[in-house]
Amino acid sequence: MFDPRIDHPDREWCYAAQSTTVIGLPFVPEPVQVTYDGAVYTRHAELAFFFGRDLTPVMARNKTFLEGWIPVVGYRWKDGGIEYALELFSAELDELGRANLVQLAKLTMANRGPQSTEGVVAAGIRGSAGHFRLGAVRKPVAPAVEFRFERNSLRRGGELVYAFSDAAELRVASDAHYERPYRAMDYHVTDRSVTGLAVYRRSLAPGETFEAVFKMPRVPLADARRAAAVEAADYRACRERTVRFWKDLLGGVEFSIPEKRVQDSYRAALVHLALATRDTGQKRQGSGLPYDALFLNDYMDMLLAYLTGGLRELSEPNVDWLVRKQHPSGMFLDVHNRGNTDIVTSHGQGLFALAYPVVLTRDLAYGRRVWPAIRKGAEFIVNDHKTHNRYGLLRPSIPYDAPMLTGYHTCHNLFALAALRASIRAARLLGENEDAAAWMAAEATYREAILKAVDDVYRKEGYIRSGLYDWAPGWVQGRKGWANDHPNQDWENNLLIYPTELLEEGDPRVAATLATIRSRKYREGVMTYRNGMHVHQYVTLNQAQQYRAIGDQKHALLDLYHVLLHNGSTHEAFENLVVPWSTRTPAASCPPPHAWAAAKTALFIRNMMVCEQGGQAGLDESQRDLYLYSLLSPAWTQAGQQVAIRGAPTEMGVVSSTLTFTDAGAELTVQPKFHRPPRHIVVRVPYWVELEGFTSDAAQASAGDGRLVFSPDVTKASIRWRPRPHAHDRNYQDILAGYRGEYGHVSDGNYDPARAGKVFLLDDEKNHAPEPLSFDLVRRAFLAEYSRRYAAYLAAGGKPYPVEPPPLLTAAQRREAFVRQFAQVDPSSWTPRKLGIAYGKPATASASLSSHPPRLAVDGVADNLQSSWQTDPYPAWLQIDLEKPAKIDRVHVFPYWGGGRFYRYTVEVSADGKEWKRVADLSDNRKPATPQGDLHKLAPLQARYVRVNMLYHSLNRGVHLVEVRVFEAP
Repeated sequence: MFDPRIDHPDREWCYAAQSTTVIGLPFVPEPVQVTYDGAVYTRHAELAFFFGRDLTPVMARNKTFLEGWIPVVGYRWKDGGIEYALELFSAELDELGRANLVQLAKLTMANRGPQSTEGVVAAGIRGSAGHFRLGAVRKPVAPAVEFRFERNSLRRGGELVYAFSDAAELRVASDAHYERPYRAMDYHVTDRSVTGLAVYRRSLAPGETFEAVFKMPRVPLADARRAAAVEAADYRACRERTVRFWKDLLGGVEFSIPEKRVQDSYRAALVHLALATRDTGQKRQGSGLPYDALFLNDYMDMLLAYLTGGLRELSEPNVDWLVRKQHPSGMFLDVHNRGNTDIVTSHGQGLFALAYPVVLTRDLAYGRRVWPAIRKGAEFIVNDHKTHNRYGLLRPSIPYDAPMLTGYHTCHNLFALAALRASIRAARLLGENEDAAAWMAAEATYREAILKAVDDVYRKEGYIRSGLYDWAPGWVQGRKGWANDHPNQDWENNLLIYPTELLEEGDPRVAATLATIRSRKYREGVMTYRNGMHVHQYVTLNQAQQYRAIGDQKHALLDLYHVLLHNGSTHEAFENLVVPWSTRTPAASCPPPHAWAAAKTALFIRNMMVCEQGGQAGLDESQRDLYLYSLLSPAWTQAGQQVAIRGAPTEMGVVSSTLTFTDAGAELTVQPKFHRPPRHIVVRVPYWVELEGFTSDAAQASAGDGRLVFSPDVTKASIRWRPRPHAHDRNYQDILAGYRGEYGHVSDGNYDPARAGKVFLLDDEKNHAPEPLSFDLVRRAFLAEYSRRYAAYLAAGGKPYPVEPPPLLTAAQRREAFVRQFAQVDPSSWTPRKLGIAYGKPATASASLSSHPPRLAVDGVADNLQSSWQTDPYPAWLQIDLEKPAKIDRVHVFPYWGGGRFYRYTVEVSADGKEWKRVADLSDNRKPATPQGDLHKLAPLQARYVRVNMLYHSLNRGVHLVEVRVFEAP
């Protein structure tokens, strides 16, 4: 755990100790990271910032977006009477284009005191600090590479890395002034050490301000014309252009919510989603920083977030991608299929993503374009329903991911039903009436088959689980030997109302499913994965959507606040791999922002403001309603406050509305532009008030069951209510009780109530006064519990988790790192002795992730997890060609380490690449990998080729080698 005193109440909340965000524009080749400490990392270079007389590294943990959502990152701090500020953003220059954005930074120092004071700001570059930087450096520094300052810029190997303001003091390192061009070896520069510093030391009079600007292209520039464009770029003009771009892009749809954390989260989520788009010759969506590829199961939510946010243009490039994902059989194949066309993974999501835009946009030209794919996809569902007719469900699958079971998956059938219904609606709009009629008949029998399966699992389990009928754990990915240690995970089995509408709002099976998942799987107020092993924040929104849809406003609000609690200070969300009540930080290999999480967040906030519901997900449009303000918070409803909707696209048309709160209730306005009116416009009465009455201009209106129901012609209503007695009692206490009553990691899946946490309250907690729910209340309750656990952790001998920026290395530290990486260096011809003879040699593999090619396993870098060969799934092999036979006696293998993971592998050598001899066998290994690696000593033998066969990985399906070193015998 880390010291919660760093969670300053006057700064924007940041859940993680070390959280990454991104800057940029949509559709770029690669993301630009802003690290937890505030450096800019492009994988070509890292621009780091410093301040003060001793050049202290900046630590910008609680950095923010401009206006809460525009990706112009800012951070302010004070030191020695000086107020400092850092601002960062990306801009597109005409000469470089979108493929090579320029990152602009400004360091400001202002003397707010009564006396003259010295202030210092500086910037410098390194390859990568390594710590929580995703991805290895594209071109690691070599000892002989030359650095030189030219005009107001630093050149590395003849390429402009960054430019800076006039009148800087130039330094090779923090302790060495620049005199002439230098090689890395001259000052022991490695990728971990900062070099090429531009330092500004100024004596500031009272009230005086100084600014220094830094500009770094994503990819260093050799071209003189482009380099000159970077040097000449005007900070203010670039900033104005970037801000204007984002305001224009997101200016069409607006939701106004008078609670800043919620208000900013909507647009910031759309920004994070847009920044996960890529253009590497073809435009496409990605799944965020840790997942550059796009997954079908992610994309359904992404599409809905784009369409309902008025950002269809960002989804358009994915249409052809979706069509290409369709197998000739009609099934949509996700990344998880891995070529296996016999199992289903994300078919329903893929089909829905093609069909639903026809419904929402009424774009018939688009519908005609994709109709053949829609038809094939719908027929696949119908055929599976009819031919796999033991149960009439979609075919069974294996533990590919998420639900982790062998058998019939609840979520596959829920999504398939939603997709079939969307396809029927699209068919009607396109005039494909024969298909629509046939699919309607199939939908009725398919729905009954799902309901029968749901009844069966409900009778057995008391709630609706991920596995239907008789399921088994099976082998992960179907690979024998890879044990499925956490089978039948609750994932999307709770999507019973939204978006599927399989069950009705008052169905007890819905309430039981939500309650069971909540009691078993919530930790820190959000969902977990692997039976409580890891916090999994965004899957919580699956629960929250159901609570919202059934009118359980308090649980929906608690879930929303806890999801936003687990975001960073730029509203970046993570996916997984956070141990509850620990460092609050995802694994370095899986950092935020996660684009699926962003999409789910944006979509939930939209739906709580305006959402379509009813009529069996729109099959019967005469029964489809439009809900406005289905979730409100007491923090938004004080007299004079207002929630508002402007220009929101819906299935019925575009809607604008306001709900303005008074001392006695609220005033509603509705300004619709319906092309097809809903049956009703529905407004839910907040849970903490009692309705006294209302008037409206609607032709018909009624109240009941916590709802105000208006005919669609309503344009205004006056609502009167009074506070519900005791509605806010025990909010604080109940949040704490929820934390303390959690189950821990239930590895065996046995949720005996006796194994749950024991609820207690301290005296001061019992006496906490009633308080309405708000984000601030949830934040304070969480911090109180984290602080209590932290004190117990220290008392038990625990050490605080360090939350510090990467250090600025001293001369001795630089030399130590240099020697460790490159050994002794001959100034005229460097020869790495400690790296062995495999260093830099040709390496090949059975398969590789594009960002982690085989060469990274022979690049001499054994202490950077991101500088590693990686592939997915195992088994897989990596082979090194030493280029000539050599007498060898040692092979040092460095598997990826962390999280207690272990690998099983063998090492083989060959003189000719045909006949192989096994020289090391760890096929039964259970020992966790460590940074020290595995040194295998051999009887000396002749070999030219060395191959590592990766057989198994304990944590997931991927395999990873940080480095392989081969040494000659004396």
